[in-house]
Amino acid sequence: MQRLQPTVRNYVENRPRYSGYSFDRLFPDVLFPNDNNEQSRRKASEARDLLSRMLVIDPEQRISVEQALLHSYINVWYDAEEVNAPAPEPYDHSVDEREHTVEQWKRLIYEEVMDYEAHNTNAPVNTTR
Repeated sequence: MQRLQPTVRNYVENRPRYSGYSFDRLFPDVLFPNDNNEQSRRKASEARDLLSRMLVIDPEQRISVEQALLHSYINVWYDAEEVNAPAPEPYDHSVDEREHTVEQWKRLIYEEVMDYEAHNTNAPVNTTR
């Protein structure tokens, strides 16, 4: 509160206080993929833990990106090569600014996926449809 601007702090301090909801109530298990086993329940708990660390108003108390990448809920997807890879080319928005038929959109999306696969996997790409 001390880091807020005086007018903002005054506004916040004069608002009614409400008790918050627990993250278990805000983010129940049903919101997370469930295989009806202990691991799924643990994953839901880990997801709530990560959310509780990310949804902190004070940026000095909030989890950092680096810490979040190492959190047990998402570190299974962490790939240092991907994280440290060069930034992608800027996106060309011109394709979005034109009108396309559904078939044209399908073709554009298909070509984009094939281009991605060709540059991001070692597997051969099947370009026949």
